[in-house]
Amino acid sequence: MLLFSKSENKDKREDSVFYVFSRSPLLNENLTSELRLAGLPHVRGIKCNISDELQGKIPHDISGAVIDIGDCTDVDTIVQQLQMLIPGGVWYCVVGNSDSITLAQQFSCYNVAYYHSSAQRDLLVEAAVNGSQAVTKKKAIMISILGCKGGVGNSRLAWHIARKIADEKRVATLLVSGSGGTRDMDIISGKKLSHEYTSVKKHLDIYGEPVAQLSEVAEDAFHRYNFVIYEQSIHTASKEQLRGFAEQALCLVLVIDRSFSSARVARAMLEQVEVLYRINRLSRRVYLCFNDNRPGQHSGITLEDLEKLLEQRVDIHIPYIKSGLERVSALPSDGLLTSHGANSLDLLVDRILGVARTEKKLSVLNTIFRRIRA
Repeated sequence: MLLFSKSENKDKREDSVFYVFSRSPLLNENLTSELRLAGLPHVRGIKCNISDELQGKIPHDISGAVIDIGDCTDVDTIVQQLQMLIPGGVWYCVVGNSDSITLAQQFSCYNVAYYHSSAQRDLLVEAAVNGSQAVTKKKAIMISILGCKGGVGNSRLAWHIARKIADEKRVATLLVSGSGGTRDMDIISGKKLSHEYTSVKKHLDIYGEPVAQLSEVAEDAFHRYNFVIYEQSIHTASKEQLRGFAEQALCLVLVIDRSFSSARVARAMLEQVEVLYRINRLSRRVYLCFNDNRPGQHSGITLEDLEKLLEQRVDIHIPYIKSGLERVSALPSDGLLTSHGANSLDLLVDRILGVARTEKKLSVLNTIFRRIRA
């Protein structure tokens, strides 16, 4: 039995629009014309490329897209931007000025087709016509929030990060707790969790069962969601487990406090990230989050001591607040005041997403704030 008639399917297809995003008027005109001649009923060009801020420029009626990346060759950054912005179920490909086979292979690792803007336009048009009725199987962006000691607040931090990403990006986001993470995500979220996926708000779901590694989550989840946020405590993890955490996520947030034990675990995790790059040339973005989540910890090691021990600058400092993270929005970031009034949590999410903010560094206040908080 047909749920929809053939005429209804045809009408739905004819109402959809194929878009070409390119800064070049000539490429935009040529591609839209060739796609129309190839049989796509509605094709429109938008003067925009990957170097622009695409947020808000993706139309709701999009069924397929060609994105011009020009001379850009930063595959990881391009793919991350596309995964954040292109809705699920939409076929897309990229076109650029480089004829490098290596570049095309790098994109293919993410199931994204790359075409040379001059020599491969025929192949691009053919792929667009065939692919406009299919779905590009993109995988979610994996972000791991790893607590380097029990009780450092990685679970609540992961909840707030997942919530902010879902609100700001308005794309499907999944929050997963590790076997060493919290058992109280139902209390934190205010929702009774099912065994699989529980919708807690628009664009945000929680995976009901705790998992030791992200590989235990059903494979289809990584194609259904744009972001997967994984929270896990790693203070008892072995070297092999730490290597697994480094391999499974493109972005790692290491949550530490003023204890030597959390610094030791963070250093071991940083070493595994370095080994991964040395052996497989796989790069990972790592952010150190210094969370003063308990009162009376100011007798511990200072922020400067932590940075020396880890040989890396702490990216975000969240000071202790009696009401927890809900009141972080009332405070500036660690010595960085922005024109948008950004707080520590906002800055952390911005850096995870690769969003640049204009920051004004107040050198005198910066020194005073750091000394007070240390």
